[in-house]
Amino acid sequence: MAAGTALNESITCVGIAFVGKYPKAKYAEFVDMFYNQKDRRFGGVIKNCETQFKNKTDYTNNYPRPGLVNIINETVDNWFAIAYFTGIALYKNLGVNLDKYDILRLSKSDSEKGYFLKGEAVKAIRDEYKKLGGSGYAGKIHEEKVMIADIILYARTSTLKNKLEKHIAAGNLTLTTYRTLFNEEFKKKKVIPVSLKSINTKNPRVKFINAPSSITLKKDVQDEFYEELLILSRLARNPNKKLFLDRVDKILEIDYPVNFDGDITHVEVYFNFKFRDGKIRKYKLWTNFSKGGPSIHISDLGSQSQSGEGGLTSSYFEEMSKDYQQLKQFFKHLKQKRIKVLEKIISPENVDSLMNVVKKQNPKVLSFNDSSLNSKFYPLGVSGYSTFLKTLTDLGRQDIADEFFEQYAYELTNIRDKRYDTTDIHSGHQLSGYEVGYFFSKNQSLVKEILKKQILMSWYASVSGRGFIVVNRKKFEVNQFYKDEMDQPPAYIKVGF
Repeated sequence: MAAGTALNESITCVGIAFVGKYPKAKYAEFVDMFYNQKDRRFGGVIKNCETQFKNKTDYTNNYPRPGLVNIINETVDNWFAIAYFTGIALYKNLGVNLDKYDILRLSKSDSEKGYFLKGEAVKAIRDEYKKLGGSGYAGKIHEEKVMIADIILYARTSTLKNKLEKHIAAGNLTLTTYRTLFNEEFKKKKVIPVSLKSINTKNPRVKFINAPSSITLKKDVQDEFYEELLILSRLARNPNKKLFLDRVDKILEIDYPVNFDGDITHVEVYFNFKFRDGKIRKYKLWTNFSKGGPSIHISDLGSQSQSGEGGLTSSYFEEMSKDYQQLKQFFKHLKQKRIKVLEKIISPENVDSLMNVVKKQNPKVLSFNDSSLNSKFYPLGVSGYSTFLKTLTDLGRQDIADEFFEQYAYELTNIRDKRYDTTDIHSGHQLSGYEVGYFFSKNQSLVKEILKKQILMSWYASVSGRGFIVVNRKKFEVNQFYKDEMDQPPAYIKVGF
């Protein structure tokens, strides 16, 4: 197998466990542990790692062996070095005996405990919210949007798992309870979620995110972006809204124009973020038209991380249209554009009959020409187009699916060679992504307002990485931010930049 995320995270777990057992050992000794047949340390180290990759050959067969010069110079240019120096960074900054922790990956195939803390616990929360009538993010939330960490350092004396099990059995595990229980263990340094970022230095940054206020931290280990947004969030709840808007105007400088990139795969918004201490950091907001559908990310341009600060799905356009009259008109324009494309393909008089056949085949298909949708001018959403195109294909009308995809993609991107891939269940998602990009490129005057209310003030995308928003067990709406507190993910530590 080729090295991928699972193996990369696993070797990092091994690096942390190695430093825990041998905190004074050098990088060269860590590499030697894998390749020297006389070195017997691997067996003791791997016992502290809950991962599916338990053998030396899992790593030596899938990563190039570091060169002798690179080992001597301790060059951080390979996964052995990244693993070792991530362990060193945690050892130096946490002040704990890492040998007393199990290092958990969080997938089902790696660690029963790790999977429980993330996957099973969040599923229980989701199920409980559904019983209570919760909707929106509370009812559909994914574990990746609750537990930001890639791995968890779990002290063997921790009782967190037992506490969570009791709440699940009692049917009262909520997002707030989940965060509280995790943070109690975080304060005692018994359970430490860790988000792994890319590193190229022997002394990578270690930052605390969402740390409980009772924890005293040195200024240099607090995440500055998060701290700035905490201030903004307090201003946003002040009755005098001008305080918030004025503050954002002072800290945010946007570069215009905003357009698609050369490959029509992203829309990029570049902006400067001015910190209170006078420091200016350059950021990029970008839409990602991936297989999973369109999303919006914020990236520090100095960061090595490709994923940025997390995703914001296009479903937020529904809420934005309530605030901006111009968006209602824009989304109405998009709806009309879809219908005109379909009319070109099958003629106006046949649109209704085709949609009736399609909906009879699959009631989940959204009839974007239906008069009942006249008040809803936002995009169909990530799954809307895939469902429509797949149903056409199932009906034997792949010709219509292909032509609709190509023509509508051209209307949005001005590129003619966009193709619908029937073998890829995610292919149709791209149309929703192109709508996101088309929106940004055509609404320059609104970008700053949208950044103010939808990006910077979103705990989901900016503060917590891939966090969640739940207000009173209801779907979050823009205006609710000004009057309600929102749940945040549990505290975690970010290593790297």
